[in-house]
Amino acid sequence: VLAVAPNYIEALFLKAQILWKGYRDSAAAKKCLMHVIKVEPDKEAPFHRWSLSLYKEMAEYERSRHRLLYNKQ
Repeated sequence: VLAVAPNYIEALFLKAQILWKGYRDSAAAKKCLMHVIKVEPDKEAPFHRWSLSLYKEMAEYERSRHRLLYNKQ
């Protein structure tokens, strides 16, 4: 779908979810989420809000993981 319609926000969001929840590939997932936010600038639109929420979830996970790794040393 994204090869034909690279700005299709539903597919971009789904790809981000798969990359994050399935593969823990935060860099690629964040790239998709930022694309959604760029394509859908309306902050009240569902995919914009969901993208921000998932982005924050990933950032918090990475911060907590970093704290755990740092405290073990």
